[in-house]
Amino acid sequence: MLERFKKARYMRQRNRIVANAMCSDDLKPFDDEFYERYKGKILGGLPVAVRIKYYRPEKGNDGRCKFRAELLTYGFPESAKMFQARLKTYEYEFGPEKSTHCWVEYGGWCFDPTALIMARKNVYYAIQQPYPDSIVEIGQKRFDNPEYQDTYAGNIQKFMPGGEKRSELNAAVAVLTEPTSGSMGEFQHEMRKFLRAVKL
Repeated sequence: MLERFKKARYMRQRNRIVANAMCSDDLKPFDDEFYERYKGKILGGLPVAVRIKYYRPEKGNDGRCKFRAELLTYGFPESAKMFQARLKTYEYEFGPEKSTHCWVEYGGWCFDPTALIMARKNVYYAIQQPYPDSIVEIGQKRFDNPEYQDTYAGNIQKFMPGGEKRSELNAAVAVLTEPTSGSMGEFQHEMRKFLRAVKL
């Protein structure tokens, strides 16, 4: 009973912080301007922006936030940092075994790869409440990875007819066989724009 009361009080406090932060622009969803930084960046035959926007796991699912945090860093300078920690918010929502999460920090802001939001660091930490002794900076091996170098350079020529990565477009074509409805329709629209750009 006491634990349930503590959880309810904590979530009310968190919701107040979120509401105040949104009113003051200290927390906002990723918008078109944010996704513009990924223009021309391609990974595994799909635009990085499409992977971030549409291949989003539900909060509390295991294992994918680290990969998605790395995807976010594709749009930032090398000084951007990835962090991992146990979050009190996730612990209350999903239990201790699913409380670990990753995010990106740059320029005094935190970027969340699952919620698709950006918040000032002090606000993000107040909302998520990472346990201080669990916060770990994650090394980024992608900068010496040739696959990343192609992506970061935005070299769309490799996907053009005759390009060495042309075969990777099979992944992009496959997703267009899904039925169109709601966000899936928006997703397919963006994919068709990309495929036209690479003359497929």
